[in-house]
Amino acid sequence: MTFVFDKTYANLEQVAPWLDAFNAVYDEILAGGGYPYNDSFKGRIPGIFGPNENTGIYLLQGLRREREQAARVVALREQGYADVEKMVPKSKVAYSRIVLYSTGRGGQVIEHENARLVSDAQGVPYAVLPKGKVKRGYRIDSRKVLALA
Repeated sequence: MTFVFDKTYANLEQVAPWLDAFNAVYDEILAGGGYPYNDSFKGRIPGIFGPNENTGIYLLQGLRREREQAARVVALREQGYADVEKMVPKSKVAYSRIVLYSTGRGGQVIEHENARLVSDAQGVPYAVLPKGKVKRGYRIDSRKVLALA
């Protein structure tokens, strides 16, 4: 089967059938002391050869990251982290750990230890203040928040 991609890149699951083969090559590259650059996968994943190979590899990298992040969020919740979506308006609440994660593509997980979560006038978390900081914090933007008391 030759890989044909959705040109919008909106659906990472379209490359799910090739993820196991991709992960095997990924692990092999790491075990050999290499870094998994997209070019490291060229010609190594059956089914995505040809003119769409670069796109297939790019999408597989994104799907791998997305699934790793989803597993990490599940693990954090199992450890007692709770989703924080609403707070007392204009408040600051201290937590031992705060984790910010993106629900979109290419997001990263950002962790803060002994920090305060700050809410806006509607009670929506909008910033993280690290310990010892009064004003210089980090905006949450569109990230989701997990916190451990």
